[in-house]
Amino acid sequence: MTAADLEPATGRERVDPLIVAIGELDDVVTVDACEDGPGRDAYVSFRCRHGDGTRLARELADLLAEHERDIACELQAIWRPGAGASDPVIRLACPGEHVIPLALMLRASGRSRRDGRLGAARAASRPTRHLHAVSPR
Repeated sequence: MTAADLEPATGRERVDPLIVAIGELDDVVTVDACEDGPGRDAYVSFRCRHGDGTRLARELADLLAEHERDIACELQAIWRPGAGASDPVIRLACPGEHVIPLALMLRASGRSRRDGRLGAARAASRPTRHLHAVSPR
């Protein structure tokens, strides 16, 4: 991200850094995204193209739990009828003012198209947390 990405924005532009950060995750495709205005949550819904979305949701829950004091957000894994047990739609939501910190944290997490896991070294030694992680606002 550049300094221009950190400039305050309104409307759709506010959620763009989060869309970009999620788009950089390995095997992920964005399904929907929205930021409804000041004081409203921004969200990005996405799923894995070919991989295990359930594993991705667990890895994201672990990563978000590590930053729950700094970034308010909500993670949901939504299973659709007929989609299969490993193909949920994942929805990541946060207040508009937390879009930039959340996007930067995701980009720094270590899960990219190259290595395929969120913070691979950390994740190997940490227990799995709940799939639905909500941090206090």
